[in-house]
Amino acid sequence: MVNSTAHYLELFFFTSITILLTLFFIWWQPQIIVGEGYGWDGKVYHQIYDFFVNGTTVTENTYPFCKRIATPFIASLLPFNEFKSFLILNIISGILCAIFSFMLARIYYKFLFSCALTLPLLIGIFAPIRFSNYYPVYTDPLFMMNCAIGIFFIARKYFILAALFFLFSSFVRETGVFIILSILIWGILSRNFSKRETLYFSNSRLL
Repeated sequence: MVNSTAHYLELFFFTSITILLTLFFIWWQPQIIVGEGYGWDGKVYHQIYDFFVNGTTVTENTYPFCKRIATPFIASLLPFNEFKSFLILNIISGILCAIFSFMLARIYYKFLFSCALTLPLLIGIFAPIRFSNYYPVYTDPLFMMNCAIGIFFIARKYFILAALFFLFSSFVRETGVFIILSILIWGILSRNFSKRETLYFSNSRLL
């Protein structure tokens, strides 16, 4: 009971620091001005978003950006303007990515070392809770969140849940397909996967 309470307090402390840093970066970090605030690949995500909202044609078919449909789709469901929808989605994803990465590290390491390992996700230049304010229309945070949750579930041996998150990640970024394949190979060679779990990851790879 003591250990459980201590772990909850550690998680509460880490989550609080993450949220405080997020609020600081929202206040401090300016948005990019290139491409009218969309940057470079953000122009493609803008057109995908506009397709889901207004049904307009996507003319920027630049590969692989045009394949990354999950983030613009979820952003299109939010009741805000485009920039704010992407920003909120990416910041929430960044917070969850940091929290699940901390929880993953905490399985193997002590509290302070786990905090040190996840520090780049909090204050690094490309940390999602920071970079999303500068470059809101992009897809990395949602992908990183899915990978963090998927790996956490693998560490806890919830392989089917992990397969679902990695399957979804492949709609966020095409790299997810190769991660599924790598984990499938690891699971078979290390004999961590049963036949059912191998089937789930194989089907995720095929989808």
